[in-house]
Amino acid sequence: MKKKRTQFIALVIFILIFTYVIVSIKNMNIVIPALFNISGLLLIIITVALHHKMILKHKEELKKAKKIVEDTNIAKNNFIANISHELRTPVTVISSANQLLNVLLSKEDITNEQSITNNLNIIAQNSNRLLRLTNNIIDIAKIDSGCVDLKLKTVNIINLIEDTVLSVVPYANSKNLNVVFDTNIEELFMCVDCEKIERLTLNLLSNAIKFSEDNKDVFATILADEDNLNFIVQDNGIGIDDLNLSKIFDKFMQIDKGFTRQNEGSGIGLSVVKYFVKLHDGNITVDSKLGEGTSFIVQLPIKTNLCENNNKDIPSTTRKTNIELSDIFK
Repeated sequence: MKKKRTQFIALVIFILIFTYVIVSIKNMNIVIPALFNISGLLLIIITVALHHKMILKHKEELKKAKKIVEDTNIAKNNFIANISHELRTPVTVISSANQLLNVLLSKEDITNEQSITNNLNIIAQNSNRLLRLTNNIIDIAKIDSGCVDLKLKTVNIINLIEDTVLSVVPYANSKNLNVVFDTNIEELFMCVDCEKIERLTLNLLSNAIKFSEDNKDVFATILADEDNLNFIVQDNGIGIDDLNLSKIFDKFMQIDKGFTRQNEGSGIGLSVVKYFVKLHDGNITVDSKLGEGTSFIVQLPIKTNLCENNNKDIPSTTRKTNIELSDIFK
């Protein structure tokens, strides 16, 4: 702004000096050629200035484009590294558990039921981890191609969310965490895609559990008003710094990119959550302080019009909970 003001003042001064010189000269034979020469000089100066400005603009655009390409390549490389790690870990665990089962069975040590049960549980859990990762990758592919559809059904969304929250309690208890559910309304019928609401709820709760320390609380709260239903998932965990907070919903975003990271994850769950919320014409925001905890706020518009029920069977809440929270344990 200051630079433009300076240029404007300089132009005004130049015009005043130029006008004074022209008025002072009485010989028109000198004035007319001088006018042409000065006009040509001004035209050249203006052309050069515009050309220089255009070059600077193109350089800036080129710089931005280069930065986008670099960021895309980094995101792609991180995604490949994360996915490779995420796939290799459960496959290795499944393979090891399967080998141990074969050893027990070859020795006809079928009396050791506890060992067999433990290994079968390990196989089941890591199979769920693979299924969760596969589901997220498929969702991302569908989102990018614009092929995600809603299977709408009129349900009491309070019961839907409450049942989903209660399904994670055993996982939270295993980490000495307390899940607190609260709502300011007991019944609210809305037209939603039940499976997507459950999945986004489980994903947010899974993050809250993963990034919370022992003996802390995880809060799941519903606050409904005349226009919107607000679902809030709050933890007292490690929190997120401002730099990563602005990227939290980006695809393939994984705050801790190391292979020795404390918590598992491919970095695509929250981007899927955000898209599921948008499909319902809603909005999701996040508030966090490093070392103090994080709150995710999902706001869904209350649509009173009833929709046609879709009777297509969907996986049970327990099954989906086992899949979505499969990376809680290693």
